[in-house]
Amino acid sequence: MGLRIDSACRAGEFMQIRYGGVDFLRRIGDTGVLYVDLDLFAGTGQPVELVFHDATRRAVPADAKDMDRVSKVAVFWRSPVNLDLHAFEYSANLGESGHRSSRFAGDAATTLARVKESSRSQGFISTVADGTSAGVHMEVYTFVHGEQEQAGAIGLSLDFETRGDVPAGEVCGTGQLASIVYDFRLLSRDGQTASGRGAIRPAACGVPLAQPARFQQTSLPTLRLRRN
Repeated sequence: MGLRIDSACRAGEFMQIRYGGVDFLRRIGDTGVLYVDLDLFAGTGQPVELVFHDATRRAVPADAKDMDRVSKVAVFWRSPVNLDLHAFEYSANLGESGHRSSRFAGDAATTLARVKESSRSQGFISTVADGTSAGVHMEVYTFVHGEQEQAGAIGLSLDFETRGDVPAGEVCGTGQLASIVYDFRLLSRDGQTASGRGAIRPAACGVPLAQPARFQQTSLPTLRLRRN
């Protein structure tokens, strides 16, 4: 859902965008204009609330097409680090065509075209964050359901990308950023939601991480698919 805030008297101010129980902090541009692409990870059943610096509030209906054709998995965190959401479609391995992450994100247009052509369900990373912006950070995986979807599951994992393969500094051991708390939300195509909280545990400094330890597939729920 695209939002445009146009308010010259609020140029340069920060504002909050509240949606799905999450507050996002955004800065209005120096010309008084802010464009936001809001990923509707919680569906369209609740409005989007805009809260400006002077406490002025405005509710905007959440609106998007074809929400009954998609499922979404969203991850949120506040620490100034980069967490990467990974999805493994049809038992794909790292770097294969069914692997989706910020590095292999895909896009809406290409995914929709492929689903239409093959009727096979597939997805893309619809929102990416690197942990450098103010406020809450979010990454979202959007899965588009095809007409010939087969029962199965999409494996999901969360990578502490800032920590890398060989942890060092404040992201390991007893460092201030060694353990990261995150929240997740799952939205199914029928509008049902599930949510939870997890934490990435500290890793020893200077000790290489094996692939299962870095791409933790127990950190997020599995996205289950059912026959139409």
